Amino acid sequence: MSDRMIKKVWNDSLDDEEGSSGAVVSTFQHVHTERLFLRKPENQDVTDILRIHGNPATNRYNPHGPMTNNDEAAERLNDWQKSWANDGFGYWSIFAAEGSEIIGFGGISRIFWVGREALNLYYRFDNGSWGRGYATEIARTAVQLAAEHLPDLPVIARINPANSPSIKVAAKVGLRLNPMASNNDYAVYTIRW
Repeated sequence: MSDRMIKKVWNDSLDDEEGSSGAVVSTFQHVHTERLFLRKPENQDVTDILRIHGNPATNRYNPHGPMTNNDEAAERLNDWQKSWANDGFGYWSIFAAEGSEIIGFGGISRIFWVGREALNLYYRFDNGSWGRGYATEIARTAVQLAAEHLPDLPVIARINPANSPSIKVAAKVGLRLNPMASNNDYAVYTIRW
């Protein structure tokens, strides 16, 4: 992993004696990239989940549309926290390194897609943070960590075919269109499939 991409990975919760799953948990919990701080979602993030996922601009290509209420945001947070509890990794809450407000959510989470276990690459940012390369930075970090710590699982990005900005991000971090994994709703980009 490039020192430039990931400045510091905090191994603050588990020591080496806890085995490889402990190493994955501690590696993924708190990550600093060149310009971002990524951490495991916390209960107080529910307001930001609704703010970002409820914004019509950030859901332009989402086939399900924006979130509409706190209950949906709480359910999403609960799902993300279950991923962390079960797998030791999942989607992060994302902060600009110099800021204290969440600007997005993203990372990788274990899913089953077309009968196969995979890591879903996901990123969604507040539209005030668009155009700064943050999606590429988070995606590159997630793909690099997956390659290092979860090399047996392919990484996939399920993208609305009209969402050219997300397609460009996936391509920049090495994912390629996989027609065999795609369907009517999503063009699926993969690596290690």
